[in-house]
Amino acid sequence: MTEENKSADTEDVLTEEEKEALAAIKEKFGGKWKEVRNENVDGFFTEMGVNFFLRKLVSLAKPEMETVASYENDKLVSKATPCPGTTGKPAVVTREISPEGELITTFEVNQVVCKRFFTKLS
Repeated sequence: MTEENKSADTEDVLTEEEKEALAAIKEKFGGKWKEVRNENVDGFFTEMGVNFFLRKLVSLAKPEMETVASYENDKLVSKATPCPGTTGKPAVVTREISPEGELITTFEVNQVVCKRFFTKLS
């Protein structure tokens, strides 16, 4: 079964309210995004154990991303744990749309919080 068929099968069992929520997810979070500013990226990557040079490179980057996802309570929440054999730390990533229409991505590692702000390109 293809991913498209799985999605169609899932949509067949959704209530009308759930279908509306899914449509809202696709509308709000789907598409291409480009970062326009950020907050405390250096502190976040310091906590992640990233060296000074790489932190400075990351701080200068203005990434673009494409998002397709679902959410709860008007926010996308992803929990990441490091792969076996790596030295990373567990992280929580929350995505929400501000009243101004920006995508706000919040990263948390231990007590360090970083926010990145994106405007929608398409």
